[in-house]
Amino acid sequence: MVSDSDIEPTPADNSPPSALTLFDWWPIALVLFLYGAFFFVVLFCLGPFSGTDWQRRGMLGDSFGVLSALFNGLAFAGLIIAIIIQSRELKLQRQQLMLQGRELVAQRREAAIDSPPQRRSFHLRTN
Repeated sequence: MVSDSDIEPTPADNSPPSALTLFDWWPIALVLFLYGAFFFVVLFCLGPFSGTDWQRRGMLGDSFGVLSALFNGLAFAGLIIAIIIQSRELKLQRQQLMLQGRELVAQRREAAIDSPPQRRSFHLRTN
């Protein structure tokens, strides 16, 4: 049986939440940079707005197909990774729940052994 002296107190973490670190925001910055670079190349290097040529404007619309396919693929890969991580977490949760149930049964057995037998008295009322 675990006593209070066996449990070590954990230090309270009263520090405020830290700002975003480099690891947290660099993917967002990379995506924004890629979008900006792509717009720059398409608008200023290819010059689709220099005339009313419908073929050039069609090329502008077609040029976004590559980016769309890239981000759709990345989103699908993220979905697959999220499903895999969630299934692992659920497996761990089931294991923890099973261990918790076993511990509860063991505690009940220990409590039944340690507690003195209880006597019950029944009183019948007669009229």
